[in-house]
Amino acid sequence: MGRWQWGVDDGQLNSDQGMVLVPGGSFVMGSMDFYPEERSLRRTEAPDLWLDEHPVTNAEFRRFVADTGHRTIAERGARSGGLSRRGPGGPGAGIPAVRGYPGPVPLDDWMRWWAWAPGASWKHPEGPGSTLHRRELHPHGFTRTSPVKRFPPNGFGLFDVAGNVWEWTSTPWTPTHDDVAATPAPSCCGPERLLSEQDRRATKGGSHLCAPSYCHPYRPAARQAHAVRSTTSHLGFRCCRPA
Repeated sequence: MGRWQWGVDDGQLNSDQGMVLVPGGSFVMGSMDFYPEERSLRRTEAPDLWLDEHPVTNAEFRRFVADTGHRTIAERGARSGGLSRRGPGGPGAGIPAVRGYPGPVPLDDWMRWWAWAPGASWKHPEGPGSTLHRRELHPHGFTRTSPVKRFPPNGFGLFDVAGNVWEWTSTPWTPTHDDVAATPAPSCCGPERLLSEQDRRATKGGSHLCAPSYCHPYRPAARQAHAVRSTTSHLGFRCCRPA
């Protein structure tokens, strides 16, 4: 759990184009009370940072695509991992989506509640024929999310930090805080190494799928790994920049 030692007064927090200035400081990262990947405790210094006040929404992502012509991995038909092999269309464009069940779901196999959705993407969250109608203000995740800013902000003025969707970080995944991520040394001459199917990053915040009955990710110390070339219906992001 983080205990911040403020570098500025609360009254000095400002917003800039939908961003909030989070003051840097010293905090204790990790927890010894829940999951192994949260260990061990270590004191860490964090710099001042500007953060989006809420996760990027579908409407915001649509404007980004219109301005840049960006195409997501799901739209390009990249490799989709194990889920595609069980999908009716085999490997191809799509995303993993949560299945709906009328009753309790067995927890011994995650494939029982996730399914490959052929043709699905950020524009068509449940596959061809589905749209973002009434979900423009949802995070850039997919179904079963809630509009951003529906619930009160935290003490920094940030919305949806816990719940709604997991959020990407730029931190390479390590099994514990005691492990050091293997980062290739930068080359002066050659191109940077491209990300592969094996690369993972830490995600934070938990999502609408989390529940006290089987997980406890709604805590600052909680973290999980996610493959960088994959996506799910409960994963989003927010932008940040150095102060």
